[in-house]
Amino acid sequence: MPDPHSLDEPDELLELMLAQNVDPVEAGLALKKRAENEQVNGNGLVAMLVNAAGRLPDADPAVMGGLLRLVHTRVLHAQAAGDEQALHGLPVEGMARILTALSPEVANRHLLLQLLAMMRTPESLAALVQGLSDSPPRGWMAAGQILSPLMQYDDWPIDRVFPALLDCLGEPSLAAPILDLAGHLVRSGRVDDHDPKHPAAGRVTALNALLGQVADRLAKFEEDPRSFGTDVEQVQAILGEAVALAVSLCDAVGLIGDPSSIAPLNKAAQLRHRRVQCEAAGALARFGDAAGIEQLISLAQEPSARLRAIAYADELGIGDKIEESLRSPEATAQAEIALWLSQPQQMGVPPTSVEVVDSRRLLWPSFHDPVDAFLVRYQYDFGDR
Repeated sequence: MPDPHSLDEPDELLELMLAQNVDPVEAGLALKKRAENEQVNGNGLVAMLVNAAGRLPDADPAVMGGLLRLVHTRVLHAQAAGDEQALHGLPVEGMARILTALSPEVANRHLLLQLLAMMRTPESLAALVQGLSDSPPRGWMAAGQILSPLMQYDDWPIDRVFPALLDCLGEPSLAAPILDLAGHLVRSGRVDDHDPKHPAAGRVTALNALLGQVADRLAKFEEDPRSFGTDVEQVQAILGEAVALAVSLCDAVGLIGDPSSIAPLNKAAQLRHRRVQCEAAGALARFGDAAGIEQLISLAQEPSARLRAIAYADELGIGDKIEESLRSPEATAQAEIALWLSQPQQMGVPPTSVEVVDSRRLLWPSFHDPVDAFLVRYQYDFGDR
């Protein structure tokens, strides 16, 4: 096998990277050398991969993941520099062919799917939906990244995405992002002329059943955390996916507005997880449910749920029921810290207590004018060791 240092032509480097049983070190050197060559743009890389489509299934997944990352990076950098053709000139059929040929073990296939979403043409969106159906992403965060461009723009044809995308609701990684996208269309008014207004309204019975199942699963986890496994990372991944799905389901059935959803929402509202409580209470409040309204207002007292509770209360026209002190800069600082600490990448749970101990208006790096700075003290009480 040739030494990657002796190769200069892009085709030769690709030939080495796609060789069966390639040495990982040599493949990595070839990929590095390929990345350093700025002459071939993202479109050229896609064309090269299309020409080698027959060899992609047997290619090293790590090498292919690196190549897909390189395509993604080249396209985004060119677009940021003002070259719109870098994105919209990508061959949709070629990208679909690459996605079909890739081994299931390739981790970065979601980057090609995101590029299809960014293109926002009827053809690219049809290929996107087909790609998601054929090979769903491994995690809900990757799925959210794929669909995020459709929440940033309103110039794409809805009928090329919905209702076809709803057939993917059975995939755990896709359910939450799909429902979030549907909810975004409702809130942004893009489906005001549609009947029903929520894309998933025809599936409310299935959504209610799924919400009940997820609520039961989370309740079991609260009673016995080991029910999700013993590996910390695995438990966090399963819990994060379950919470994301519960949140999206509560929001979806609340927006759909079918009274049959009240029972599973009440079940979700009884969970201890503050984010799920807040979403369920907000959905119940949307139905005019007195208990839901009361719970939503009381959740504004909880720092980790405060921002979401206030946002829902304002959206539903009951924001005047929340104490004005909970909207102060200090209360907002407490809420932002508690919410940040609650993220899976941080502590994963809200602090036991949080308080602002000092605040100043200061000059701060990267800001031209003074900004409000808060010194926040928080504490976790995990009981006796």
